Amino acid sequence: MSFDTARRQSGVGVALLKRLIVYVDQIQKDEVAQLTDTTPAQLARALKFWHGLCNLKAAATTLHVLPIQVKALISRGVLRSVKLGTALRYVYLEDLDTLTAAVSNLPRVENSAGYLPIKQYCREKGIGLVRMIQLWQIGEAEDLVQSGEVQGLQSIYVPYEAGAVRTRQKLTDDLTPAETARYLRIGVRSIRALRNAGILRQIARRNPDTNHRHSVITQDSIRAFERQYLTLGQIAEGAKATPIHMARKMDRAEIPVIEETACFVRVYRRVSLPAELRGRQA
Repeated sequence: MSFDTARRQSGVGVALLKRLIVYVDQIQKDEVAQLTDTTPAQLARALKFWHGLCNLKAAATTLHVLPIQVKALISRGVLRSVKLGTALRYVYLEDLDTLTAAVSNLPRVENSAGYLPIKQYCREKGIGLVRMIQLWQIGEAEDLVQSGEVQGLQSIYVPYEAGAVRTRQKLTDDLTPAETARYLRIGVRSIRALRNAGILRQIARRNPDTNHRHSVITQDSIRAFERQYLTLGQIAEGAKATPIHMARKMDRAEIPVIEETACFVRVYRRVSLPAELRGRQA
């Protein structure tokens, strides 16, 4: 069967159809040039695979999130994806169905007192929505419910009490400056100051979808930071206090901040802290 005939039968462009067949049948690079026609069986396999995929925009619409958040769900292993010889990435519909079914199976409450919409909860608690979904998927976020008129992931409500999330974020990769700020409970401006002082190390990484390069703080430098320092936000979190009240307490106790940065940052050496304030382990 010629590819023109296959295109007319399937409604899929020739270039994409060839990429699908190459991927599904795992055709080797040296054999691609010889691919001048296809068989009905090859066409059926390729179309079955294609109909089980959707692009990032469609996935974002289904989940009621942004396409960039779909990419983050892929990076964290919540969703699988595939690239078919181009920078475009496609999500498996099976994974989308599994995730939306899990949301639908959450207990539904009419009275959401004591709960917050997941977007608001994440904003107030300083945790990324995608990270919250990952914690839920691995069983580390409890007692989530479904409420409201919004669909997809935005319909999830989280208990306001901090116990809903049982563990802190685990550091498993390099982080962007904004992600590092959330992880270390400090502002992005302070992250830049720590980077400029050489305490945190920033590198450029290529985005596989766009080939653009973006900056990340290396995982190793964040771990090295945690072994020596604590931020005000981390100390306040461990003490179950607000940062502003903890800052006043630190100032009254005359506990000094580090001096290596060109501007003032609320970062403290672990060795300078009282034992009861060193609770956040590296």
